[in-house]
Amino acid sequence: MTEYIKPAFRGEICCDGTITSDKWGSYISAYAPVLNSQGKIAGIVGVDSKTDRIYHELYMLKLQIFLLVAAIFSICVAFLFTFWSSFAKKDLLTGIMNYDSLVEKGESLRRKGTLSSYSVVQLNIRNFKFINSKIGTSLGDILLIQYARIISGHLEPGEYCARTGSDNFIILVKKGHEDDLIEKLSETWINLSNYGVTDLIQISIRSGIYEVDKND
Repeated sequence: MTEYIKPAFRGEICCDGTITSDKWGSYISAYAPVLNSQGKIAGIVGVDSKTDRIYHELYMLKLQIFLLVAAIFSICVAFLFTFWSSFAKKDLLTGIMNYDSLVEKGESLRRKGTLSSYSVVQLNIRNFKFINSKIGTSLGDILLIQYARIISGHLEPGEYCARTGSDNFIILVKKGHEDDLIEKLSETWINLSNYGVTDLIQISIRSGIYEVDKND
């Protein structure tokens, strides 16, 4: 008598804790008490279940878990790739395009045959080193972030701006819009009062324009 049948004599339903293998195959047994009309145990009934089905279901469960983990892993890899691709195209400080991303955009416009309808505007903030030394590098970074937003706010659809480092920016601007854009950006006031700077900071720029032609 197997020890696993003993709870059945106490009126409990139970089963073997291990798989039994003999000449008839591998199986696991379950036991239940049989009660008479007075509710007393009159006997024990046992049922053997082939473990082939159990092994198959266990295999299918493991397979499903494996496929689920593989699917989650694939989704994570795809998300990280998309995130990194987007992250790698942006300037880390301001969030606008970086130089490589702007070059890629220019190449795309050239392949489409529309690059010659653009001009390249290069600008930097006049006396930025002095401003940076006066307000500190942390506030200088905030100033650059705000100025990048100002530039982006003046761009028309289909125009692009990148920060190439420090206070230097390059803009792909549609021909005919260059002078208006530079005029709007040439004298700008930035408010840093939320950061303890009481005076408005006037931003002046140095700029240059290159008109792209069909041979570029």
